[in-house]
Order: sequence, then structure tokens, then C-alpha cells
Amino acid sequence: MTEQHPHRPLDSGALRRVFPFAAAAILGVATLIVPSAQHDKVLIALALGLTAAVIAAGLILPWRCLPAVCQAVPPFVYFAVVLILRHAEGGAASGMSPLLMIPYFWISLYGTRKQLAVATVTAAAVLTLPILLIGLPKYPATEWRRAIIWVSIVPVMGYAIRELVERVELLARTDSLTGALNRRAWDDELDRSIARALRLNEPLTLTLLDLDHFKEYNDTRGHLAGDELLRATVQAWQSSARCTDLIARYGGEEFAILMPTTDINAADIAITRLLRCVPELQTVSAGIAEWDGTETATDFMRRADSAMYRAKRNGRNQAMHASHRPQPSRSNPVELTGPL
Repeated sequence: MTEQHPHRPLDSGALRRVFPFAAAAILGVATLIVPSAQHDKVLIALALGLTAAVIAAGLILPWRCLPAVCQAVPPFVYFAVVLILRHAEGGAASGMSPLLMIPYFWISLYGTRKQLAVATVTAAAVLTLPILLIGLPKYPATEWRRAIIWVSIVPVMGYAIRELVERVELLARTDSLTGALNRRAWDDELDRSIARALRLNEPLTLTLLDLDHFKEYNDTRGHLAGDELLRATVQAWQSSARCTDLIARYGGEEFAILMPTTDINAADIAITRLLRCVPELQTVSAGIAEWDGTETATDFMRRADSAMYRAKRNGRNQAMHASHRPQPSRSNPVELTGPL
């Protein structure tokens, strides 16, 4: 199974992330206060308006409800701001070219590698297209040298930043023992998947799984053997799961699997297959729940957890699933079926 790394920096903590870039953009534009005969007031007003719109969009729009790719739009719009400012301030001699670093470094930190490649091409276009399309006197042929140097050096820094960020993301999201997602990453993925299911009206199913009698396994064979069983179990599940399924270590010997675009009937089949491939002939109890379209992530997890513990009470080594219809007179939802 391929671990997913959605790049959604604006879902939460947007103010903290946007502030340093917004401050740099505002300081750069603030230099326009200095009088200059080369000022084009109309273009400057347009650039200021776009800058304000980019900052406001980053802080105000409901990004969690929008596709992840939309979060790359604000920095790419700012490339247009830099193009406008350069021309408004006299072209190549304006000193506005370093502002290209603001959107470029944002994408290096928070974008994908494909977005970084597009950003590299876009930044190069900002520097070279005016030379080709406008030319003298604002964009002399000597500007080619600066453009070539920029395109040669800055991408090296950008991709180095992207590489470091990916390593840190992997460490922050991964359980060090099994290689599955950790609890923090699971919580993030569950929230995002619920938002996506709501937006696209798609089914979403999660399963909680607990290795049966794991304490006895540890006591009999030792903790190192227990650790190896957990690692081998995750590897077996990752080999059998779809690339879109997300496997997390939820705690101890308990795991969670999230299945986007999957209803409970399809999940039954997939989970039954996973229960059969646990190493060392160990058994697993599982609870399966399909999102009902309105419940919170906590309630969604609670229903799957209730089903899992019912599977344990009914003899373990089985999977059970929960109803979509919570009963108001009961504290726990009612499960639909017996063992799969």
C-alpha cells in the first residue's frame, strides 16, 4: 500500500503559515511608497489588489471543503503579482525580481513535487517572457543572464527544501515500529476523508482491528517477538490493501484502516481477506463502520469501536459492522450483522 501525503497547509494553522509570507509580500510592496517617475499607478493598484486577495483567500476560504489542488492557487497568483510589479516599476531594473522567492518557497515547503516543477517553469516565465515579448528598453538582452542564473540555482534550493520537508513529514506521520500511519496522521486523514466524502457524496468506510490475545503472545514469546508480529502484520496488510486504503497503528496492538470510496459491503470483502493474512496464525477482531453522511469523526470511530468489541465478546477472530442508524435510547449504536 502506498502511503498518502496530501498537501493541505491551509486546512488548519493557516494564520501561522501565511503570516511570514504575507509580511514579506507587504514589505516588498511597501517599497513602492518611495516616489518614482517609473511608477505605473494602475498596475501598482492591480498588484496591491491581487496581493490583498491572495492573503485574504489564504486566511478566509473554507479550504478543508475544497480539493487539495486549490491550495496551490494563491502562490501561483502571486507570481502574476510579481510580473505586474516588475513591469510597473520599470522592468528588469525594478528590483522586484526577488519577490519571486515568496511563492516559490511556499510551494517548496507546502506543495508537491509536481507543483514545484510547475512553479520553477512559472518563475522562469516571469523572468524571460518580458524579454521575448516586450524587449527594450525595460527588458534588455542582458537580462537573459540573470534569468539563466536564477533558473540554475533557485530550483536546487527549492528541491532541497522539498526533500527535507518530505523526510520530516514521514517521521511525523509514521509509526516508528510498524511503518503504518501514526495516531496523529490518522486523525488528520480521517477529517480530510470525511470532508471529501461529504463534498463528493462518496461512501467512506473505516475498520478498527485488534490482535486477539496479544498480551499472552507477548508474555509467552517476549516483547521483541510481539514487535515483530506487529511489523509483519502491517506489512501483510499493506501488501493486500489497495493503494488508496490507509492503515494506521491506533494504539498498542490496535489498528485502523480507512477505505475511501468504499461502502460497507465492499469493505466486508476486503477486511475478510486481511483477517486471513495475519502472520503466526494469530487472529484479529474487527469492527467495520460506514460513514452515515452527518456524524463527526469521533462518532464514526465510536461506532467502529463498538462493533470491534462486540466481535471480541462474540468469540473473537471475526469482523462485525455497525448500523448507520444510532438509537436515541442507547448510548452505543446497534450492529447490523453477525460474524462475516
